[in-house]
Amino acid sequence: MILWTAFMLGLAGSVHCVGMCGAIAVSLPYPTNNRWFAVQNAGLYNLGRISTYTLLGAILGVIGQGLHFIGLQQIFSIVLGVLLLLVVLFSINVEYHIIKMPFINRNYLFLKSKLGALLSKSNQYNQKASTFGIGVLNGFLPCGLVYMALAGAISQPTVWQGAAYMAIFGAGTFPLMFATAFFGRFVTGKWRKYFNAYARFALFAFAILFILRGMNLGIPYISPQVLDVGKEVICH
Repeated sequence: MILWTAFMLGLAGSVHCVGMCGAIAVSLPYPTNNRWFAVQNAGLYNLGRISTYTLLGAILGVIGQGLHFIGLQQIFSIVLGVLLLLVVLFSINVEYHIIKMPFINRNYLFLKSKLGALLSKSNQYNQKASTFGIGVLNGFLPCGLVYMALAGAISQPTVWQGAAYMAIFGAGTFPLMFATAFFGRFVTGKWRKYFNAYARFALFAFAILFILRGMNLGIPYISPQVLDVGKEVICH
């Protein structure tokens, strides 16, 4: 999957991040009398999130490299696109179903307890490390949008491209999440409704893009032609 789609997915879906994790961002200490301190905290928190996304992208990139080697990436891309399309069309709450899984639920509760402990330390002398750690743990919380991005990371042919895909996705979520730390209280339900409608449209477009990519139509930047040459795969 072309790397620029990662940024667009993050940018378009970042309102979802605000809905899921905005409360954590707003809970960090942002003193009005020290703007630089506030900027540092917002930056460290988001850097922590993006670091986790990058690590997960590298791990999933191992799978993507294996799929690339055995020539299954095109099929995987189509299946992924269809699944994403179903999620959008039927408004499936991915997080709800994932958190209900016993193993995920136990880890979710563990992460929440650790986040609570770090939030209580964020005003102390080690606040920088705590703020970064909050972002790191936040990145592991169950999130349908992140899982969609990770699916894109699996579609990358190498480990480093999988990591880069998630890093770029994180960069796409950065502007709105950073702004939420300062202006989150002003994002009313009315605006969230508009943002969510836009995000659904954007995710629908990405589902179609995943499907087209897997169809090997030879359309530059959308569905590049992939030819098997021995054990190598060449994109035109």
